[in-house]
Amino acid sequence: MFVAVCLFFAGYVILPKNDVFKCNFNIVMRFGYPGYVFMVYPSALGNTISFPNIAVYVEVINTRPTATRIFSYQCRALLKYDEGGIRIISVNPLDRWEKYEYKPTGKIVEKWQKLHSMGFLSNNVYWMWHGLEKCRLFDFTQNGFDNLAHDKQLQPGESIKGCIFLELESDELRLQ
Repeated sequence: MFVAVCLFFAGYVILPKNDVFKCNFNIVMRFGYPGYVFMVYPSALGNTISFPNIAVYVEVINTRPTATRIFSYQCRALLKYDEGGIRIISVNPLDRWEKYEYKPTGKIVEKWQKLHSMGFLSNNVYWMWHGLEKCRLFDFTQNGFDNLAHDKQLQPGESIKGCIFLELESDELRLQ
């Protein structure tokens, strides 16, 4: 028992108490659904369009005295939203575009929600300006966070700055 207690206190004194990385959120943007920004990527169904809900420009700094690598990360956000409302999707017969609407219940909750990264950003991100005919392509190969962190060994004090596009887990939240 005494040995276990000594090992616990030795570990408490020796192990660092700070986090491995410090994270600064420089810019955070939230988009409606469907928004003006979308990604096109290949899937089993052919080219697929996905709309991010949140975009962040983040800086991650290695606070360890040794070189460190980012293998994965998780994102969560504390969101205030209406819970249990009704989603209404209608299709306009003239242009065949779907219209999304949300009828709230008035039950406002505040909960932590998972955010999912849309992965490697490259030259597949578009800004829609007055319909699909006037889309503008954005190239994120040089400033997509996942692209930059992929095989990067961060030296002590070194940082990575880049964009991360995130999707909400729940369809209910996307439409609010």
